[in-house]
Amino acid sequence: MGQQSLLALIFMVVILAIVHDVANAMTCYDCTDDIDLPNSGVYYDPDCGRYDYDGNTHTYDGDTCLTAVYDNGDVTRMLYGYGDSIEDGECIYWPGHTTCYCKTDNCNTQSYCEQCEQ
Repeated sequence: MGQQSLLALIFMVVILAIVHDVANAMTCYDCTDDIDLPNSGVYYDPDCGRYDYDGNTHTYDGDTCLTAVYDNGDVTRMLYGYGDSIEDGECIYWPGHTTCYCKTDNCNTQSYCEQCEQ
């Protein structure tokens, strides 16, 4: 194999790897308005609790975003890293908060998990 052919093959492999990563990436809003959530790795934004939040985002290797609404009114929006086991629109009730899940880019806004109300 000539040097030109080898370079073309390497280029194609790199492009395929990039396309694969982009195809499996998910962009979610990533924030919390809970100032008492130290060292969580979630971006603190006092506006995170706004219904129509349109601030900090992060692109992850995953397929599910979440919104967590706490009994005290705090809101956290982020990626859920175990999305294979979660359905789009699913709700999970935890002590002190409700979490709802979605599976499209930036889907974790304009919701306070109203579909979860029991």
